[in-house]
Amino acid sequence: MNFKVTEILLIKNFEECIGLNDEHLGVMTNLFYSPYKAVFEQDIEVLKIGLEVVSEVLEFWMKLQVSYM
Repeated sequence: MNFKVTEILLIKNFEECIGLNDEHLGVMTNLFYSPYKAVFEQDIEVLKIGLEVVSEVLEFWMKLQVSYM
């Protein structure tokens, strides 16, 4: 298949990106339920929300990229 020559960036391996993001989400979830979270609770919540946003963006990007190609 011939692709258009553009300066658009494409992600080659979504599974790796999504897997790594899910792994980090799992770590944040474990930290959130840790008995020692009190000092870092606000930071953990911010990071968890950010990772959830990244997950949504990756899913949308994957759908868009598939339709583009």
